[in-house]
Amino acid sequence: MKTLKKLSFLLLIFIFFSCSLFDVENDNQYLIMSYNVQNLFDQYDNGNEYPEFTTSSGWNYEKYKTRLSRLAEVIVQNNPTLPSVVMFQEIENEKVLEDLLTSHLGKRGFKYYSATNDLNSPIQVGIISRYPIVDTKIHAVQNNRSILECTIDFDGSLVILFNYHAKSRLGGVEETESLRIATSEAITIRYNKILNQKPFLPVIVAADFNQSADNIIKEGSSYPKALIVAGYETKDDTGLVVTGSKPNKNQWYTWWLDQKMTLLSDKDGSYYYNGRWESFDQILLSHHFFDGWDLEFVKGEVRGYQPLVTDKGIPNSYNLKTTKGYSDHLPVTVLIKRE
Repeated sequence: MKTLKKLSFLLLIFIFFSCSLFDVENDNQYLIMSYNVQNLFDQYDNGNEYPEFTTSSGWNYEKYKTRLSRLAEVIVQNNPTLPSVVMFQEIENEKVLEDLLTSHLGKRGFKYYSATNDLNSPIQVGIISRYPIVDTKIHAVQNNRSILECTIDFDGSLVILFNYHAKSRLGGVEETESLRIATSEAITIRYNKILNQKPFLPVIVAADFNQSADNIIKEGSSYPKALIVAGYETKDDTGLVVTGSKPNKNQWYTWWLDQKMTLLSDKDGSYYYNGRWESFDQILLSHHFFDGWDLEFVKGEVRGYQPLVTDKGIPNSYNLKTTKGYSDHLPVTVLIKRE
């Protein structure tokens, strides 16, 4: 009997420490992640893939399965807090999210998912969540990819999240800016409608903006921009106004402009192109996360650790020929907590 009691006691100790070691989420804290996964296609040909991701080009289930495994690794490993929500850019379809949850992340509590379904686009945006998605809307933007809007219930606190992938700069930065502005304007219109109907509902915008937070500072304001640093805006601007300090209701906070945050980062951006870091990947927060009530901003971060980066410290892009690597972007996160 004494031996049995001793074993029971040791088992309780083991369970206690096991929970402490592996329960990586703190109460009342929620980690939001955004990640451009660099063209993640499933194993089937539906006629809309990029040519290099067809079965005739050598794309197959084993390669797809490996990429899903690596993506799950990014989400679960080296994160002191397990993400509550992950927003993706450059997935092929909703099936990718379903397979990711079925094969890997369902056992981690991810039960909910949603994605856009633009018929003329090979790639979509999507979201997975460990908290209920209570409402989903998809907003079409002319000549652009659609915007995914999801309302998440974080233990009784509702938050609206927007996820989109802005027009790339291929074809010229200035020449394509009007398309990025159109998406920013669509967000503003929808956000203003939300404010009028539910003024206390917090909003998050996550995207590959294909434009850095400080773009207008580095490249000038000779033409309208989709992202405008507070203090640089004019009455004719229709882009999103971003700031690194406490935002007002017409502004969006981005930690890329917050020196207190960026000083803690070992990377100067989330995307590396032509020898320069860019902060294309951002998670913007509405003013609600800075009002001292309910959910509040804690910190932001870019995940720049190996093997997500090479020995040179730049993103470890997926190489279709060698099937090595992860993505040409780094994941970014924002931590919020309940006051």
